Amino acid sequence: MSLQAETFLSPEEILKAEVSESLPKVRAGLEVLRLFRGTYEVCRSDLNRYQRNGRPVNPWDFSPSLVFSRLDRFIDRVKTIE
Repeated sequence: MSLQAETFLSPEEILKAEVSESLPKVRAGLEVLRLFRGTYEVCRSDLNRYQRNGRPVNPWDFSPSLVFSRLDRFIDRVKTIE
């Protein structure tokens, strides 16, 4: 995900273009990244919704920072640009 975002938000293009051209692209990219991260949180908080055949769903017992640390750092950098 972050690789696709880095391609979409190419630093060379963002920093060379006019602010009026770059800012909408930065905001759109940031919105998608936040949506992706938020979708994880929503699914994690409502795992019982995915229960099938009466079998309980095992809670996700990994730390989100293990999965999203790179994405979170990228989001922070994009916020700085915004």
